[in-house]
Amino acid sequence: MDRKLQAHFLNLFSFALADANVDVKETEKLYEIAIDRGIERNELDYIIDNPHKVKFNIPSTEYDIAIQILDIAKIIIADGIIDIREIIALRDFLKRTIENSKNVEEITELVIDSVKNQVKDEIIVNKLINLIK
Repeated sequence: MDRKLQAHFLNLFSFALADANVDVKETEKLYEIAIDRGIERNELDYIIDNPHKVKFNIPSTEYDIAIQILDIAKIIIADGIIDIREIIALRDFLKRTIENSKNVEEITELVIDSVKNQVKDEIIVNKLINLIK
């Protein structure tokens, strides 16, 4: 697995930890996302067990940023509880990764609502790309 993908999943795992409780549903969602991205279970286990060996990478393209935001939202809502610490962490992530930080609130609301309402991933990603430009 390349470094960008390792960093992607380390970011997701850190969001699962944001509320100080990694719920079983969050863990299941993390593995589901990994499978969707072609990641083997043992590769994800390695990242979780060895976070110190994974270098943080900020996604470099608008598409990669949108995918990261989408996957973060999936982790946030996986346990059915949207904790304010998770939302704050998402907003902080957005401020660090997008140039147009005035859209942080709009992006946060859009992605959380869209994932909760089970909007198709490609629709969410396209909307996110338009907002992060």
